[in-house]
Amino acid sequence: MGSRVFITGGTGNIGGKAAARILRDDPDSEVLLLVRARSPHEAMGRVKGVIRILSPELEFSRIRDRVRVYCGDVTADRLGLDEETYLHLSRDLTHILHCAASTKFNMDLEKARAINLRGTLNVMALAREAMKAGNLRRVAHVSTAYVCGNRAGTIFEDELIPDPGFANAYQRSKWETERAVREMKAELPLVILRPSIVTGGSSTGRTLTFNVLYTPLRWIYLGSVRLIPGCAKAPLDVVPLDFVADASRHILLKAHTAPGATFHLAAGRKLSTTVGEVVSSGTDYFQRKTPSSSMKKVHFIPPWVASVVLRLLPAARRRSLERMRFFEPYISIHRTFDTTNTEKALEGSGIAPPALRAYFENIMDFCTATRWGECIKAAA
Repeated sequence: MGSRVFITGGTGNIGGKAAARILRDDPDSEVLLLVRARSPHEAMGRVKGVIRILSPELEFSRIRDRVRVYCGDVTADRLGLDEETYLHLSRDLTHILHCAASTKFNMDLEKARAINLRGTLNVMALAREAMKAGNLRRVAHVSTAYVCGNRAGTIFEDELIPDPGFANAYQRSKWETERAVREMKAELPLVILRPSIVTGGSSTGRTLTFNVLYTPLRWIYLGSVRLIPGCAKAPLDVVPLDFVADASRHILLKAHTAPGATFHLAAGRKLSTTVGEVVSSGTDYFQRKTPSSSMKKVHFIPPWVASVVLRLLPAARRRSLERMRFFEPYISIHRTFDTTNTEKALEGSGIAPPALRAYFENIMDFCTATRWGECIKAAA
């Protein structure tokens, strides 16, 4: 009998792609998806739509009987399920992949905690029930490489740095969540997955989200950004969605790893790019593919200079620089992510991240073809 994988965030980017990979590569497995919807019909429609966008090669009618949906919410007690459904689910599932999270940088901290921390604790309560039933084999919690906060240097997989200072509520809430999850390692068969910056798929560019890397590039294209508060030589760790989904699936279902291990799903020192290379690749792409008279040459300035310049700029330029400062911690701190555990877990699987330059054009082609995701929103 195959695995029965319970996935939260299954209508999101990582959860949706991971579900599609399991359905494609594990024909004996089922995916059980928690979806915020008013009815099972609506929930199934959302799942179908996500798979159509992220993995159009999958014919949904052929996999439909291996997909089960549960209408619920990670922030609610018992995930918003009635007691009978909740207990049946806990006795039925064999694996949990917890992807549901809010990733907005400008969230209020308490709202971020409600989704990221409380939601995770509710999923771990389900895991405890599943342990009692005796069928639970592994729980994978999707964290983020940026629980390192403002720390520079080499970030190791098995360390969780004590309160390193954070750029936003997202980072802090995910750090608090991972700290809570780590305290459960003795009682649950846990692994922690830490993706870095995730782009669209390497071969298709397909994605549901157009933030982090995409947002500053769009501003550059529109000419609304002239100054970047960061360092052109700062390492930038970027990985495509298909790598993150494939690595998550393999570590969850296939790899022989010790309970409690943490994995950076990251490019690592050898395959990271730099902030300057991303900006250069983006401007080169726009000049070749979608020339814009609005686009202007951009300049990097040290963050401390940005604080001074802000007081001198006209209002419109000041607003654009203030927006860029949301990304300052990602483009000014010199750090790399150790991937020792991940490389060992993926050894022999053929799963490895490509360098960004190998697929940059693919992700930008999808981005511009969908008008930075506007076509996807209109179709949703």
